[in-house]
Amino acid sequence: MRFKRFFIVVLGVCIGIVLIFFSIQSFSKKIQITTIDHSISSSDNSSIDLFVKNAQFPESNGYTTLIDNKDNDVQVFKLSYGKPNDCPAGCFYSEATGLKYKNKIGWISISNYDKFDISKLTFFDFEKGDSYLYSDQFMSELKEKDDRVYQNSYLALLAKDKDVPVSVLLGIAEVLDTYIEPNIAETLLKNSAVQNNKEILEIISKLPVYRGDAYGPVRAKAAILLNQIK
Repeated sequence: MRFKRFFIVVLGVCIGIVLIFFSIQSFSKKIQITTIDHSISSSDNSSIDLFVKNAQFPESNGYTTLIDNKDNDVQVFKLSYGKPNDCPAGCFYSEATGLKYKNKIGWISISNYDKFDISKLTFFDFEKGDSYLYSDQFMSELKEKDDRVYQNSYLALLAKDKDVPVSVLLGIAEVLDTYIEPNIAETLLKNSAVQNNKEILEIISKLPVYRGDAYGPVRAKAAILLNQIK
């Protein structure tokens, strides 16, 4: 009888241990699942962190976010690097601005005063389907956050990319008479999509004459291209 009671007690203890063991395993799995979910939700920042790290900019202190539009899955980020320049006049640094759109990421502007080798950097590759990046909403926001990056770099990148929709290239050409940007006009003329587009070539061939006539050479080149397709 005593042996039977002892056996029942031991059996109960064993069952209790088994139940505790499975409870711990179940709880552990829940913790793992929670951790995985968290890493997925923070993947956007992680991909930017890794992208910036792989660029290996010298003396960089990390980046700041200029645009973080979760609705359209787009982020624009910026960092400074290198040694200070012209400090008696206030100091300025080399700068890099990047763009992450959905599952793509790349640089859109580099102001390199430190002779850093930028040949291995990955610049953003535009595609026809990147509709939000061509929208007035995005362009206005980028212009507001950093007019220099928008004016001197972003428009130039769009102008040279043959995958950018012709309607966007036309829009860039149409505003060239509101400011003097011969480099952007020249970049448009090197784009194969523009070289066969009569409407854009006519706009560039008729750009106004400002002081110094900075548009003179591009007007002449546009006229030559127009004659070749007529």
